[in-house]
Amino acid sequence: MPIASCLSFVKSLLDGIGMPAGTPDLAAYLDAPDPNVESSVPTCYILQANGPEQRLTMPRNQGPNSSAGDKTIEHEIRIMVIYFMAANDPEADILFSGIMDGIMNALRLAFPMPALIIDPYTGNQTEAVNVGEKMRYELYPPYATKSQRIERRNGVIVMPVLELLEA
Repeated sequence: MPIASCLSFVKSLLDGIGMPAGTPDLAAYLDAPDPNVESSVPTCYILQANGPEQRLTMPRNQGPNSSAGDKTIEHEIRIMVIYFMAANDPEADILFSGIMDGIMNALRLAFPMPALIIDPYTGNQTEAVNVGEKMRYELYPPYATKSQRIERRNGVIVMPVLELLEA
């Protein structure tokens, strides 16, 4: 179950990393709590978007307990980032960008790479070989919450993770 192992691996890289300007450490989730709950903790949700799997070498798998060639799966991981902050916070215009930078930096510096990842259900071992090598991000305009004293900031980071399944 490479999807589960890849998502768990990315979560392990991000959960608890330090954030800028005295902001609380990042909380990372796979099974997200209600994202509309106002929280003073920067939060991210690691989501699988899609991903192709392909064979690199022969032979083709002949069934359970048979030997097969190498394959890769290119997971496209979406990391949704949410942070609630006071609308009048003097850092409001730049702090969320710093939070996004901190997350991307943690991915950029993931070590060791390639990294051994273990499936939580089967115990199978694979390798993630390119975490943080290619990312794109999108920041969205803030919007007021019901109280209008708190703004919700949102962004997304999209990153491929190439997983190598060796024979």
